[in-house]
Order: sequence, then C-alpha cells, then structure tokens
Amino acid sequence: IYPDEEMELVKKSGLLGLFVPTAYGGLGSDYETAVDVLATLAEADSNVAQNTQPHHCGVEALNFAGSESAKEKFLRPVAQQGSMISNAYVELSTKTISEFKVTLRADGSDFRLNGVKFYATGSRWADALYVPAVIEGTDDARLVYVGTRDRGVKLHDDWDGMGQRTTHSGTVEFKNVLVPADVCFPAEPWNVPESYLGAHAQVLLAAISLGQARAAMNDAIEYLRSEARPWFQSNVDRAVDDPYVVHHVGGWKVAIDCAELLLGQASRAVEAARESGDVKDRDLASVAVGEAKIASTEAVLRIANELFQVCGTRSARAKWNFDRHWRNARILTLHDPVDYKYKIVGEYVLSGISPPVSGWS
Repeated sequence: IYPDEEMELVKKSGLLGLFVPTAYGGLGSDYETAVDVLATLAEADSNVAQNTQPHHCGVEALNFAGSESAKEKFLRPVAQQGSMISNAYVELSTKTISEFKVTLRADGSDFRLNGVKFYATGSRWADALYVPAVIEGTDDARLVYVGTRDRGVKLHDDWDGMGQRTTHSGTVEFKNVLVPADVCFPAEPWNVPESYLGAHAQVLLAAISLGQARAAMNDAIEYLRSEARPWFQSNVDRAVDDPYVVHHVGGWKVAIDCAELLLGQASRAVEAARESGDVKDRDLASVAVGEAKIASTEAVLRIANELFQVCGTRSARAKWNFDRHWRNARILTLHDPVDYKYKIVGEYVLSGISPPVSGWS
C-alpha cells in the first residue's frame, strides 16, 4: 500500500526543505540534523525515508551547480509549497550504472529529452525530476530538470523489488520533452573534482540503513520480552535471560552505536566539504561516508538476519512481518557494493589515493 498519506504529511511538515537555503525559504539545515531526520523517518518506515532521499540529492545539486533561475524555479516551491523533486538517473540498458543513453537534442537554445530511465525512487509523489543525459551524438553528459507533468513524461508503476516495495522505483519514459536551457547544467555535477554530491547521497542512504537497524532491533526486543519462549536447554525462565540472546542483542547495540558515531563523523566531514569547496575536504568526506556506510550496512544486515535466530521459529510467521526488515535492508544496501567502500577507505589509508568522484562516493 503506497504511503500517500504519509508522504503528504512529509510534504506539509517542511522537512523537504532541509537542504533548501534560507534565502529561498528553506531550513538551511546542517548534515547532522538532516541525517537524524532521515534515520528517524526510516525507523518508522524506511520506504518513506527513501522516497525523500533523491529529493534531497536533487536540491543539493541545484545548490552546488544550478543557475539562479533554476534555483528560483525549483527550490522556492519546495520551501513554500512542499514541492518534491525525484530522480530519473540510472538506466537498465547501459554497460554500467554510470553510463547514459538518454539523449538531449538541441532545439534552438533549448533541448529535447528522449529515452528511458529506471529506479526513479519517489517519483509517484514528485513534482519534478533530475535527469542525467548526453548531448545527442556525443559523450557530453549534462543534468536537466523536468516536471513530472510535462508533456512527454510518463511514469510507470512497475517496481517489483522484494523490499522497499512502496518506493515507486520503476520506469520513467521521456518522449521529446522540452528542456529550457536554464535548467540544463553545463556539466554532470556529480563528476566535478570538488563535488561532494556523491558523499551527500551516500550519507543519507547510510542514515536510512541506521533507521532500519533500529527498527529491526526494536521489534526484536519487544518480541523477546512479550512473545519469545526460552530454549528448553537454557535453564532460564525467560528468553531475555538466555545468555546467547543477551550476547546477540548486546552486539546489535554496539553495532548501532558504532554506526551512529561514524555517521556523525561523516556528517561533519560532508559539511566541511560543502563549506570549503576543497578537493582534499571532498576526499575526507568520501572516506568518512564510506566508513559510515560500511558500519550501517553491516549493522542492519546483521540484525535483520539474526532477529529470527534470536526470536525463534514463531517470529517467522507472517503475522509479525519481520521479514520486511531483511527485505528492505537487503534492497537498500544494494545501491553500491560495500566492498568498494572498504576499497575507498583502504586505498586512502595505505596510499593516499583519492576516492573516485561519482554519485556513489
């Protein structure tokens, strides 16, 4: 069931203006606050939290590289009307997720957008989309913003992932969509050397994983206290007194606390990179976010899996729906391989190698 009412509440709350500067009526939030908001939303419903994540990326791309007219067109409505921006970034037909076949064709001083995108998370509730595309006949990648109700834009309800089921992360088609020149960026901003936008996107995803981990642990603790039976060989009267249960839950708490601390560190690093515009600060932010992403990913996958081992067979019944924690976590943590986060951290520590500049780092 799509969270239409919940998303409307989010829009009315003003939280979509977290990264909108106060000059445009937004909250002008720092990263630590924004990360806390995303984690709190995710603890309640990680689908709702993920629906907002592309929006915050679209807002920050405008802050980083948008023209003044583009900012006025898209940022002020976010703050004043609860307008929402989503993404149509990745394509299914390219060799890698960082390549694009969707094209922009010149039409006077403007452009026409054509092609198909996928994983358009949150698009059901969006008023606009940001779309990377290449100038027709070249490898010149640009970023454009279009309205979801513009002529030639078609959203498809075809997301069929096993988790994050209500993120509407399916297909978007563009057929000869008019793109005014002032909402076409001169370059794809995620690939500019000083761009912190990849770290921005990743720290928000790590926050959602943290919220998922908290939710899974909370459900497990409540079940252990009220429903679980002790194993007959444990020689205890309550499941919560079983030493193996105590050991696992203690480990979960440590994992979550570590993820929280690393997310705080990462938030401050991204803030520094945003304020300075320095390439070295961007490197530090990317490494710090990599650490936080590792910690939050491993925490949520561990807890969502061990929940059943600790709570017992009856916890796997459909009435509890605890499998949603694992399904949601497994889908969300597939955005990019955590092994490559270890690579980023290890190469930087050992050899001082800068993390790659991309939407994923």
